[in-house]
Amino acid sequence: MQLISDIDLPYLPVNDPEFRANPFPGLAAARARHPWIGKVDLGYFVYGYQAVKDLAGRDDHVQPDYETVVDYLGVRGTPWAEFQTNQIVGISGERHWRIRMSAGDTFTPRNMNRNIDLIRGQATAMLDLWAPKGAFDFVEFAATYPISVMCGLFGTTDEEIPNIRHSLDTQSRIGSRDPALVPGLLAGFHIIWDFCDKLIRGREASGIDRNDMLGQLLTAKGRGELDDTELRYLMIVLFAAGYDTSKNALSLIVYYMIDRPDDWRRCADDLAFCQRVTEEMFRYHSTVSQKRTVVKAFDYEGIHFPVGTFLIFGTSIAGRDPAAFEDADIFNPDLPRENRNLAFGRGVHMCLGQHLARAQIAEGIHLIAQRITNPRRAGE
Repeated sequence: MQLISDIDLPYLPVNDPEFRANPFPGLAAARARHPWIGKVDLGYFVYGYQAVKDLAGRDDHVQPDYETVVDYLGVRGTPWAEFQTNQIVGISGERHWRIRMSAGDTFTPRNMNRNIDLIRGQATAMLDLWAPKGAFDFVEFAATYPISVMCGLFGTTDEEIPNIRHSLDTQSRIGSRDPALVPGLLAGFHIIWDFCDKLIRGREASGIDRNDMLGQLLTAKGRGELDDTELRYLMIVLFAAGYDTSKNALSLIVYYMIDRPDDWRRCADDLAFCQRVTEEMFRYHSTVSQKRTVVKAFDYEGIHFPVGTFLIFGTSIAGRDPAAFEDADIFNPDLPRENRNLAFGRGVHMCLGQHLARAQIAEGIHLIAQRITNPRRAGE
């Protein structure tokens, strides 16, 4: 059994702008040296599909470590730091499971199906405003759409979307660990906290019992499954997670479909095809990787991983592994895939809102293709 630090592994410059713009040539070279893992500045990058699938779900051995991020950025004691180290994505064990189960029924496929009309209504209302423009920044549209859906699901208006979006954009950049972002991270957190706090207080004061997403979470709080702070933290996480994944996936799908006009017409006609396009995009160009720290030493494929080892699980890369996917570098929604994409993670931290993300992306693409029939790029 070899210690991971003693192995001559390929180096991946994940923070280099050129590599980030197109990592796949570098990954191909890395795979030629080692089939599933390479070095990065802070630890190791797992890029093999089977290894990501096997290791990211080892919840007793690898866990999120936001404590290290907080200390690295020097923000210990701030409200943002308290959020990062106590929200559902940043904790493990019984507390994580309790919070997750308090919201579990809210995000089942059955419950999401009950909200399809709301999702379609939000998409249609936005298209009524944007499609007549003739030319617009689609990323702006894609950024607004998932927040409008979340506002609808939580039973509030979309008046605060510009402020919320700015906050969520800033929070989504935490993975870079750039100290220059700290002022924006702290200020942005207060914006989204105040939004959620105001929404919760208003609903509680109204005495209105609505069976929307907020009503369901308030019911869970009433049963003692969430406290006041956990409820607010969970709402912030739900807004952030639903925003970033859907915004990026929608933008990528339209970007690629511009060069596939026949498939774009199929999107307008066939919702099932839109669902396949969504799944294939999650395989081909997923938007999120998982970062974990080893909390209990383990061995895998002849390698020993000691406590404290930092791992990045390349869920955004594993879908291009030629050992797991036929024609891995070709975007093909019609090609059956035996292996499922890993875009929503593995283990107990698997994305809580994955069914919502899938639904709003596929439904959104279906309606967008009906209203914007011949999209063209005006720039990159």
